[in-house]
Amino acid sequence: MMGCYVRTVLLLMVLSWTALSASAEALQLAVVVDVSGSMRHNDPDHARLRALRLLLHLLPAASEVSLWRFAAHPQRLWSSTSWSAGQLPQALQSLQAIDEHGAWTDIDAALQVALQDLARRAAPRRHLVLLTDGYIELGQGPAADATSRARVWQQDLDLARRLGVHMHTLGLGGAADEPLLRHLALGSGGRFLAVDSHDLSAALMQILDVAAPAQHLPVQGRAFSVDDQVGAMTLLWLGRQRPVGHLIDPQGHRWSRQEHPASVLWENETDYELVEVRKPAAGVWHLDADLSGNDRLSVLSDLALQVTGLPANVAENSQPELDISLHDAHGVVLDSALLEHCRLRRDSGRPGQLLEQELLYDGPQQGSVMIPEDGHFKDTLPRQPQAGDTILRYTLQCGAFAREFDQVLHVTAHPGELPPPVSPSVAPKPAAQVAARHRALWPWLLGGLAALLLSALAAALAYVLWRKRSLRLAAAAEAQPRHEDEGPP
Repeated sequence: MMGCYVRTVLLLMVLSWTALSASAEALQLAVVVDVSGSMRHNDPDHARLRALRLLLHLLPAASEVSLWRFAAHPQRLWSSTSWSAGQLPQALQSLQAIDEHGAWTDIDAALQVALQDLARRAAPRRHLVLLTDGYIELGQGPAADATSRARVWQQDLDLARRLGVHMHTLGLGGAADEPLLRHLALGSGGRFLAVDSHDLSAALMQILDVAAPAQHLPVQGRAFSVDDQVGAMTLLWLGRQRPVGHLIDPQGHRWSRQEHPASVLWENETDYELVEVRKPAAGVWHLDADLSGNDRLSVLSDLALQVTGLPANVAENSQPELDISLHDAHGVVLDSALLEHCRLRRDSGRPGQLLEQELLYDGPQQGSVMIPEDGHFKDTLPRQPQAGDTILRYTLQCGAFAREFDQVLHVTAHPGELPPPVSPSVAPKPAAQVAARHRALWPWLLGGLAALLLSALAAALAYVLWRKRSLRLAAAAEAQPRHEDEGPP
């Protein structure tokens, strides 16, 4: 199970409306949800609907997203090739079809249609979320079920790898086929989580952190600073066990669930509370609420801390090398006058216990690592000798602004199921993208060959015409009479 730490997490998502649509790598996401009859027992209060509503609220702009349900057959409920906030009402309405009236559980058919749909368009970041609470059951006997499971184990995973799709699997209620779900997730570079229904929202947030990493703002007591790069912010209390108090802006205005500006969205659910604020005032904000050691503030803005090379799963004692850089709307920040005033720190530890701290960079005046000319800092993760989840946090503090990057890293006890490590700079292109690129080359190749043939024909014709003209001129010269003053030959 995910553990109690997910129930007391506070996230502050600060979303820059200008930055999200200009993301360098578009997110392609398919969510596949089991609606078989067993969900009446494993999800009696429809936690799936609340978790999916939360996911839709936090999707990055311009994402390509599709929502599927399945039992005996898969069915597409809704899709968008370029997600925007204006599509939210229609997407939320489609969730009403997530029920528990289906018969049987055909995971193979569901994965096939979702994967083939993802393959229709090339994208650098492809992710699939599979939520199920049982085993494959086709209603045709144990032999048919075993054959279908074997196809999922090998063929569906192979297809996901060829397409570059990370499959994230959620086993709900303790009766799911955990070996199969773990195999699909680890083998494709995704996360596997065994969850109860009340943990579903937190589990989807973990997966979203892997698929579309967010930024974070550090919290000092009950205060956090919003800089002028922030276009909007979303506060999310997950698994709240206490009433949310007030949000206090830099001017001292106190907002609550009952009293807040009309431009502010404040939603209250059983297992989370969501507050969205557009164009928040720059300055120090305060939360009139009790925070625990696990509380954190997440951000995504024009000014963002980017960490690449971090897998969703690692083997015990492995040490992947990570690339860390600060980005603005124009790319990697190279301004040494800015970077020399920054401090970069890594914190890590078990969920709820960020105990290990290491200062990676504190400016050249302190005698630490020099500013890299290309703006990319390198860090090698410390060895993780024990299987389980580890919280990894990088904090960059640069004078008036600060950014954090948080992600849950899973140390697996099944390293044989992990795909071979691939450097982010040489990551393989999805098969569909490579095929499309090859198809796109054929018109150029054929056009070049045709131009070459035409040039050769034109040259040959010009030579023939020149030769004929030369012969005519020579014949005419022979036929000319000699002048009288010319001597004998």
